[in-house]
Amino acid sequence: MIGVQELRAGIIFEENGSLLQVLSYEHIKVGRGSANIKVKVKNLRSGSTTEKSFINTAKVNDVSVLKRDNQYLYKDEDVAYFMNPQTFEQISVPLNVIEGEQFLKEGETYSISFLGDEALSVTLPQKLFWK
Repeated sequence: MIGVQELRAGIIFEENGSLLQVLSYEHIKVGRGSANIKVKVKNLRSGSTTEKSFINTAKVNDVSVLKRDNQYLYKDEDVAYFMNPQTFEQISVPLNVIEGEQFLKEGETYSISFLGDEALSVTLPQKLFWK
């Protein structure tokens, strides 16, 4: 469990069975009342974004996520295929997990976040360069 005041952009936590990634964080303190933490989160399984508000002393379940670099191979109608360059093991990632899947380039390496064996997200570079 981690306190909500420790949430920052990129942190992944679990709430009511949903895996949520923090997109933005705001600490609000008004007058004599207690402080509120307002976060914008993305549900990693459904892709929806919502805003949540917590009191300053609330806690959420933290999740340990493993990030690995994998080489993009190809995609079909609803799945993209990647390969671990060290073990040559191939993994499939549903396209609904990948934001900007149309920008994937064959042979390029991308960072994929995993919870156990489940792929949660694929990180594309901030700037895309085309040859």
